[in-house]
Amino acid sequence: MENQENSPNLENRESEEEIVQRLHELKMRAYRGAKDSIALHKDTIFPFAIMLKEKHPDYYSCRLYHLLIGSSIPPDLKITRFDFPGEDSIQKFIENLSPEQ
Repeated sequence: MENQENSPNLENRESEEEIVQRLHELKMRAYRGAKDSIALHKDTIFPFAIMLKEKHPDYYSCRLYHLLIGSSIPPDLKITRFDFPGEDSIQKFIENLSPEQ
């Protein structure tokens, strides 16, 4: 019985890791394809990250926030959420980044 309860968690974890990999690739592709990668960061990614930080007190415990800002997750940090809902979704934000920005 215990294995059955743990099994969905493992499947979800794997799914999250696949999402993280895909989003990382999309973000890197946007940087590589940008006319000015510094401007992409300064004018698009950084303001979004600041908005999330101001709006969500738990921003630092969000897995995709670390992907967005390019930081590693400290080993002692407990991740309490994967992404933010709705218009604050980091997944949607990265998926909508275009290399032309």
